[in-house]
Amino acid sequence: MADNNKDFKEYLHDEMLKDAGELPVSLSQQNITDLVNGTPQTKKKGIAKKVISIAASFAIIFVAAIIGIKLYKPQVKPIAPVEKSDSKVYTSNYAEIQSFFKSLKSQMRYEAFSDSANINFFFGGSRSKDSIIEYNAAGIAEAPTSQSTTQSTATASHSKTDLQVEGVDEADIVKNDGKYLYVINGTSQNSFIIADPSDPKNIKIASEIELDMSNDYNIYAHEMFVNGDLLIVITEIYPRTNIDEYRRVYTGCYYMGSSGEKLGVLIYDIKDRTKPVLKNSYELDGSYVTARMTDAKLLLISNYCVPLLEDDKELEKACIPSYWVNGKQYSMPAEKINIIKDNKDDTYTLVMQLDTDSDNEPETAAILGGTNDVYCNKTDLYLARTEYEENSEKYSVSTGIYRFSLVDGAQYKSSCQIKGDILNQFSMDEYNGYFRIATSDFNEESYITVLDKELNLVGQLSGIGKGEDIYAVRFMGDTAYVVTFYQTDPLFVIDLSNPEAPEIVGELKIPGFSNMLYPYGENKLIGIGVDGDEKGSNGKLKVSLFDISDRKNPKEISKAIFGEANYSEAQYNHKAFMYFSDTDEFAIPVVSYGYDTSNYLCSFRIEGDKITQYKKYEPESKFSDIQRGAYIGDTVFTVSDNAITAFDRLSTQLLSEITLSDITFVDTTEPVIVIN
Repeated sequence: MADNNKDFKEYLHDEMLKDAGELPVSLSQQNITDLVNGTPQTKKKGIAKKVISIAASFAIIFVAAIIGIKLYKPQVKPIAPVEKSDSKVYTSNYAEIQSFFKSLKSQMRYEAFSDSANINFFFGGSRSKDSIIEYNAAGIAEAPTSQSTTQSTATASHSKTDLQVEGVDEADIVKNDGKYLYVINGTSQNSFIIADPSDPKNIKIASEIELDMSNDYNIYAHEMFVNGDLLIVITEIYPRTNIDEYRRVYTGCYYMGSSGEKLGVLIYDIKDRTKPVLKNSYELDGSYVTARMTDAKLLLISNYCVPLLEDDKELEKACIPSYWVNGKQYSMPAEKINIIKDNKDDTYTLVMQLDTDSDNEPETAAILGGTNDVYCNKTDLYLARTEYEENSEKYSVSTGIYRFSLVDGAQYKSSCQIKGDILNQFSMDEYNGYFRIATSDFNEESYITVLDKELNLVGQLSGIGKGEDIYAVRFMGDTAYVVTFYQTDPLFVIDLSNPEAPEIVGELKIPGFSNMLYPYGENKLIGIGVDGDEKGSNGKLKVSLFDISDRKNPKEISKAIFGEANYSEAQYNHKAFMYFSDTDEFAIPVVSYGYDTSNYLCSFRIEGDKITQYKKYEPESKFSDIQRGAYIGDTVFTVSDNAITAFDRLSTQLLSEITLSDITFVDTTEPVIVIN
């Protein structure tokens, strides 16, 4: 019995680390770091903010247990190794959708308060299929959308957000158009700034927009896009809800949906950067997952957990997702709400697609089943969700995949399940009409699975890194590069040129591991991770340069190891990695935790097969951790939650600084770095 309890505690600990969510401002990474002055733990997935949220997650779990609600976890039984789901939609009108959720409430109420309730209910797991309701299949309505383009205002060489798919922009906390910097004010997250750095020695604030707070809602700026003379700000809207309202919910997510959280979009006309004018506003039920933008077309994704309310009339309203256009509320069309056979989840993934250049109504769609990670190109959207199952012998994990076509509005097309769990969005890719995905099965082994457009199995490679877990993935054309780790770091090179028969063609074992892989030209990879020896990792931040010109013989040809620094956001968030587009340089934020904290932007130059240069852009006053680096022409900028600092790119001399708060941290620690 003791061994079983130990196994469960280890599993619970791992799952808490893996799926800890985003925090409110009061529990941000920096606030917690300031309190404990500790070192963030190395984690399998997510950014540092997710790890710091563990303490808050423990509190939420036990509150949830007391008041009879559950944290979001998908509820579909996994299969092995691949199962094609019945892709038909089994709801055709609002009455059938409402009937589904009332039946779901009845079953979940029984599970929650009967003798059969257990901890698996609170963390997710499969439910019996005996009471699953089947519905008649229904078609999906077609709805065209328009496309347009906007010219960029950029003139100087400048940094851009690092993207997974060329031509598909990703929202970020900092944007750069070559003339202005657009920054979310991290001190409060209820305002954003347009900074004018045309005189690097005297950065000016062109404008600052503070979001309106009402008596009923708190609104926080989360990320943004800049498209020509439009600034698109993504917000998160949290109602000030009394705990008594939660008690009206028999089961349901702690805050997603049951608290009325919404995703918001504010579109500003910024032809005059000193006077942004609000053009349109949109809102969507649920919590923010991610956003993409192609030309002028914006794609938004949220998780909406339906609160299974005690009153059936209230539940009938709550189970139909809503969206808002300039304050006017609309219900999502029934034919765009997709419930798949045998799905007993209580959380939708909501998709909104809108043209930012027009005032046309947005396209919306929903699929029952929450989303963890997203892959998106110009024509297709793939949603991935982690699903757990517990039996008497072990825990198992699988990944559910939903595909939407984006050509004629957001149209659900097909779904399937894959054995194993994905790491992040880079675990997925589409190439030449084939969808490829890398998954791991609880440190047993990993897989590369190839599917066609309808998510039918084409080929699969198993047995990758037995006894290890995936730490980094990067697909490049017909090749996948996969890092697994237990004590050493095998970098596997996988040939996908024959989709029906993927195979490992090369392998490299070195100490430590890479958390993220960044392509550098066609024949090199940059790895950001942790150094180590034959016994495992040593906690030191490491930058590796890999030669992949010979796929059968990948090599680590150069590396930089930090003597004290032990964390970079670029390990877990690709948007923190900055390429200098006009030279062979790149830069990452670096943080060294301990008695003294060192915090700076570190740049490197690659010459041939060597990392040959190291530069440090460090503010004189220590603010919160640097989140992003940026550059325009000959000026480099660091952006933290509460400061924007400008440096001469060549000499690294500090030129000017804008302070966004009065908080400062004084430190004189010098980093130690060895480059080989």
